[in-house]
Amino acid sequence: MSIGARVKRLREARNMSQVELAKACGCLQGNLSILENGSVKMPRYLVELARALEVSPEWLKTGEGDPHPTSFAEFRNYRYLDIGLRLRNTRKALDLSVRDICKYINVSIETWEEWESGKTEPDVQSMIEWSRWHGITLDWIYRGVGFGLPSLLVDRLSSLNRDS
Repeated sequence: MSIGARVKRLREARNMSQVELAKACGCLQGNLSILENGSVKMPRYLVELARALEVSPEWLKTGEGDPHPTSFAEFRNYRYLDIGLRLRNTRKALDLSVRDICKYINVSIETWEEWESGKTEPDVQSMIEWSRWHGITLDWIYRGVGFGLPSLLVDRLSSLNRDS
């Protein structure tokens, strides 16, 4: 079964419309339609979809294993994936290279790539430095709360989500 078929089955089992699920995961209804029809193999908003559908991102992606995370380690890993996705999307929205960010906040490229891929959690001091540089809030980085972000960044992040 494809990821699109799993999403559709879960959405329908929860009596959700595509519009409701799109709102819950922060994408457009058209993105879900394309995903469910099989035109997209891996959405950028995988973690958000998994959260909205209350399943693990890994299960949603592969269909293998337990759909519901059971250990603290699994929950922590999904949190790291969430943070990494926000770091990557924010970097892209700001049109920054990994090298530029690493130079400014004084971390190695390897460290940044581990953060962005969700392998490890970024350290707070480095994120404070990045937030000072571009007005990114720690609430956004660690919790996904976009209130207080610069409007230009919000517009660019929204554009990235529409293109997913």
